[in-house]
Amino acid sequence: MPERHFAMAVSFAKIFFDTREQFACAIRDAATARIEAGSSTRGRPNRLAIPRRAIDLHIDDALYMIARDGVDKLEDNVRSAIDEVVREALDTARKGSS
Repeated sequence: MPERHFAMAVSFAKIFFDTREQFACAIRDAATARIEAGSSTRGRPNRLAIPRRAIDLHIDDALYMIARDGVDKLEDNVRSAIDEVVREALDTARKGSS
């Protein structure tokens, strides 16, 4: 019986890991879209590549806040994660161009 529960826990851990990766991709895509939308309103499209490090720094914090605050603050916490990734990516781009 304990092995069955262990196997189930491992299975859920794999699902969680895959879901975390999908969440990271969604945050990256949303941050990229926000950066591109902001730069196109200023007359110059910006194809900024967001480094994985910029995403990884904020994904676990976002997941923690989502778990802590629940559904009531879900949208706020996702927006916050996107904002942080955008900020990190733009800071990295500024440092790289100076």
